[in-house]
Amino acid sequence: MKARSLAVAAAAAVAMEPVAALAHRFVMHRRGWSWHRSHHARPGGGLQPNDRYPTVFAGAALGAMAVGSARPRWRVLLAIGSGVTAYGAAYVLVHDVCLHGRLTGVPFVRGRYLRAIAVAHRAHHASNGPPYGFLAPVSRDAAGAPGGAPAAHADATVRSLTDVGTRARCEKTS
Repeated sequence: MKARSLAVAAAAAVAMEPVAALAHRFVMHRRGWSWHRSHHARPGGGLQPNDRYPTVFAGAALGAMAVGSARPRWRVLLAIGSGVTAYGAAYVLVHDVCLHGRLTGVPFVRGRYLRAIAVAHRAHHASNGPPYGFLAPVSRDAAGAPGGAPAAHADATVRSLTDVGTRARCEKTS
């Protein structure tokens, strides 16, 4: 892959976090709640209606890569689709495997990064509010946390829950 294509793929992967956070907040917690509700419910094992979201996003990425492969003038879509796919793989590993333990049945939350993500994700599940990000959940207050300490980030995340509302019903499930 050429350096330009690698740069485009990397930019697409990085850009997916805010795109995913916006989709999570404005689609999944609103009109798409009928699918997403299953993720906020107690785990029942197996597939959930919420698993349709990554399937839809993967289909769009595959479509972009197919067009980029077939049409030389649209080659950039191959790189963009590759970046989106890389983000999706990271999401599955961090969110589904590590935080929710969907492959093993046991969450794997070791290390500073995963602990901070787990705290933010638990706060989201407890309130159906922010943070909506998946791999880098950010609240307005957490941006100024000294050294990005997980405890400071967690406290700021919890404080931010009252800042931004959501139309999703609050279901205490965590």
